Amino acid sequence: MDTLNTRIQTELEFGEMRTDMLALILSLAQIAFHRLDQVMQYALWFKEKFITKATRCLPNERAMQGFIHSLTEMIPQEAGSVLQIHGKMLSSASAGDEGREYAQKVKMRLMDLGLDHTLHTLPVDMTQPVSLKATKTVERMETTADTEKVLKLFVHANYSIPSSLLEDCIFLPRWFRSVFVPAMTHYSGEMCSDRDRLMAALHEKKKLSDKMYSEFLANKK
Repeated sequence: MDTLNTRIQTELEFGEMRTDMLALILSLAQIAFHRLDQVMQYALWFKEKFITKATRCLPNERAMQGFIHSLTEMIPQEAGSVLQIHGKMLSSASAGDEGREYAQKVKMRLMDLGLDHTLHTLPVDMTQPVSLKATKTVERMETTADTEKVLKLFVHANYSIPSSLLEDCIFLPRWFRSVFVPAMTHYSGEMCSDRDRLMAALHEKKKLSDKMYSEFLANKK
């Protein structure tokens, strides 16, 4: 790892790291940690080297933005397990807005691959991404918490749709259809009446199609 760390520093001395060089360095690190059977150590190394402000090798915010841009370009070629690690690490507050945007794109890619996209659980092996089945119980618990968080925002805003949700309807339509609407449909907590008002408001704003709203009414808990 000392050789890789030195190579990273050398590359950064000449400006932003090229995407192909970053891909090579990360691939070598993944191979090294996989052979040592230390997936968690790779995640910690990645976080310490590129994300945590106090320790990361990226000299400024511009370099950080370039790093995330390169990671984004690599998404279509990355293995599911690697995406789950990088996405989880970059979904933290210390990664900034660009990091969270990257994490959202990773989630969409993981959904396309049919893998766990919650980013709550790290894979135990570089070659074995976390499956949807493995996180079914966790997803159910997190969905309930996330559902009530949105509903509380809706209530506190005097029953106005949260702006963040309106943005997600537009910019994350697949998430809205595949995650948000089913979560609302199957929600059975203490805020069901508020849930119904939110879904009606989304339908009125044309964010929820007639078909989806009818299905919600027919299947809601």
